[in-house]
Amino acid sequence: MQKGRDTRASQIRLFYAMLTNSGLLELKENIISSFTNGRTVRITELSDVELQKLCSTMRERGFPTTQRETQEYRLRRKIFALCFDIGLIYGHTPEDWLMNYAKVDEFCMTRGTVKKGLMEQGAAELKKTLRQFSAIAEKARAAKEQEKTVTMLERELKKAIQAENFELCDTLKEQIEQHKTKHKTRKK
Repeated sequence: MQKGRDTRASQIRLFYAMLTNSGLLELKENIISSFTNGRTVRITELSDVELQKLCSTMRERGFPTTQRETQEYRLRRKIFALCFDIGLIYGHTPEDWLMNYAKVDEFCMTRGTVKKGLMEQGAAELKKTLRQFSAIAEKARAAKEQEKTVTMLERELKKAIQAENFELCDTLKEQIEQHKTKHKTRKK
């Protein structure tokens, strides 16, 4: 009887460690409710089998249990956030996440600086990968900003044409060409 209680207590500690290390402790009740289909929000009301399945499911989904894993988990979360920002991945359904993991892993293995899947990378390698994705995200932001500027200048050009202000038209055309040329040289 004592061994079963110890196992249960260690499973509960593991559950709390994974939530704390991932920064999701405030979502504890939502996670339990979702797992039990709304039956309960208390960890103590889960059966031993349910508790073990919940912990193993969380481990499979990458919830960290140690400080080292916590650092790696946070680096991976930052990488995934950047991937969402640049449009490499999208969606929030379980099927989307499977596809997203595959896309990021494929990118990391073929074009990444480390040439390993995201889950195989250690903290030092994840930092290199994060730097790579940060650079990609920065270039994407710059390209979007460039595109907005060109669009705004083109709108101003149309207004200048309608107003028959041809001096302003020449200036705007030059600015548009400069911005487009600057963007083309960045792409190379």
